[in-house]
Parts: sequence; C-alpha cells; structure tokens
Amino acid sequence: MDPLTALREMTIRNDLDKIVRVGDHYRFGPSLSFPCTIDTAYRSKQGNRYTLETLVYFITNLTTKHHDYIRNAGIVSFLGFYMRFEDDSVESAKIVKQWNVKIISISKNKRHQDRAAALDVWDRLEEFVRSWSRS
Repeated sequence: MDPLTALREMTIRNDLDKIVRVGDHYRFGPSLSFPCTIDTAYRSKQGNRYTLETLVYFITNLTTKHHDYIRNAGIVSFLGFYMRFEDDSVESAKIVKQWNVKIISISKNKRHQDRAAALDVWDRLEEFVRSWSRS
C-alpha cells in the first residue's frame, strides 16, 4: 500500500489519531510505516509532489486559521510583493493591504520610474536573504 492510500483510508475511517510519528517515520497502525519525507502521488498545481509529512500536517490541522497554520508549520518568515499600476482600482488595493506583502506601485505612463521600483524589490529581497543567513 502506498502512503497516500494509507492516509486516505485512515481519513475515511476517522482514524487520524492512530497515525503516530516515531522518529522520521509515520506509523499507520501496528504494521504499516512510511518515512515522513516520502513523496506521495498527490501533486501541487505546479506539479511538485507533496510529502507524507506535509499531507499529515494539513489533514490534521484543517480547522486551524491560516495565520496559525503557517506559524505552526514552521514557516517563520516569508517575503511577498504585490505589483500594481498606480491607476488600478482602489478596491483591489484595499484587499491587498490586508495581506502581509509589500505593495509596489508603478506607473503606466512614467516608465522611467520602473527602475526605482525594481531596486526597491531587490533591496528588500537582499535584506530578507541576509536576515536568513544570520539565523
């Protein structure tokens, strides 16, 4: 039996509490065990395979709020940018302001200012990478 099938069957039977992590393996009952980092047949939209560890975490935390999910998943920090034209709708800007991203506005008519926006992105990216290398 493959890990995705085992996880699916445990979910259907509502036996997720019987999936136990022991070291670097997940045990599905007394006789079935898989490495935590094994790739499953489940793929992301980009085509990457999800590991068993990722799917077990996701399934056992379905009711967790997104912010708490990210924090608990061990994602300490991330960097996001949202590129927009200055004359884009105000409604989209209101939505994006709720996200944890840096909004970069560029003009459709003052393209000579694009360089400053690009440099801002690179400066923030370099600062972010430096902060990770110090950790």
